[in-house]
Amino acid sequence: MPDHERKTRIDVWKLLRKTIEPFFGEGSYLAMGGSTLTNLATKGADLDLCFAIRCEDGSYTEEGVNNFVLSKIHRILEQKPFITGLRHICARVPIVTVELAFPYMDVKVDINCNCVAGIFNTHLLSHLSRLDNRFVQMNMILKKWAKVNHVVDPRRKFNSYTVSLMIIHFLQCGVYPPILPNLFKMFPKHFDGTGNVEDLDYAMELDLPKIPKNERTIGELIYGFFDYYTRFNYDEWGISIKDGKIFDRNILPDTEREYMFFIEEAYDGMVSF
Repeated sequence: MPDHERKTRIDVWKLLRKTIEPFFGEGSYLAMGGSTLTNLATKGADLDLCFAIRCEDGSYTEEGVNNFVLSKIHRILEQKPFITGLRHICARVPIVTVELAFPYMDVKVDINCNCVAGIFNTHLLSHLSRLDNRFVQMNMILKKWAKVNHVVDPRRKFNSYTVSLMIIHFLQCGVYPPILPNLFKMFPKHFDGTGNVEDLDYAMELDLPKIPKNERTIGELIYGFFDYYTRFNYDEWGISIKDGKIFDRNILPDTEREYMFFIEEAYDGMVSF
């Protein structure tokens, strides 16, 4: 994503923070997530925001209050002259979609409530994208391929985020030496998915051990990616992103064995297809 486009998105985020947060007070935070921060954004990608608000017990919840909070956000924004379009979509993950006036009309915004796993995932992918640019390049190439060939569908579970998870697993377990480390194992304090989303450190320098560098070219890695997942035993194996390994699907509950492809991601626990 060009720097000027990223700056525009950050300006939109700041404007919406300034507009929304005062109505909810202390303990609320409009967090930016998604590809804007991970360096994996393609042209025209939406700006993903998560309105995080804690319950009385200090936890984030995804039930009960979500649609109520989003309805209030909708009412707040519909009175603002810089807003040109609003929709409150009560789906499995309810969101408010936002369209803005000049100079922000090219930025489409999705706001969810308390889906903080997405913010922790953004934090993880942001650090991984800084460790090796081949991760970024593979995301750009394979997401474009998947879109052109109708492999991904944003309305279903197999989306562009799934492609990123598959790339992470391949670069950790499908090549040697591994290109990406398992940050959960190495830095559990920073990547365990707990704490306040507003306190996540995206600029933190990671003290990684020295290992032999994998010199494969991007072309070799793309070929290896397809070869790896062609040979993958989908009937017997599942993928754990958090543990950085393949596991035997027989340990899964019966309801999860029916899926053709199983990826256990870091913070929500599972992505099944």
